[in-house]
Amino acid sequence: IDQDTKDRTFDQEVARAYQTMSALMNYIRSVKDFGKCTGKARGGNQYGIPFVSDCVKSDYEGPCKSSDKPVPCGDHTCKATFVSCLQALLTVEAGKHPSRAVMASPADGTLTR
Repeated sequence: IDQDTKDRTFDQEVARAYQTMSALMNYIRSVKDFGKCTGKARGGNQYGIPFVSDCVKSDYEGPCKSSDKPVPCGDHTCKATFVSCLQALLTVEAGKHPSRAVMASPADGTLTR
């Protein structure tokens, strides 16, 4: 048992690991298809867990030491996954270009233009 998870159980989450990893792989493929994958972020995800920090490489490398938010994001914060980082970056980009309305809906995980 690791110290950072000693008071928590993940029985329900582990049961969904395959589905979660498949969803992250599909996000990665879609981001790559649009030519927007910048590589794996560095400075977080200390265990090298696959798919968590893909496609959001930037000059910000954390440190992101929390297991709840291991992904260094280009907005200079730490996020839970690259998906939440991409959503945050879209929001930042929309603020720079108000005429290009971008909606990010973290609640259901969709990104729409």
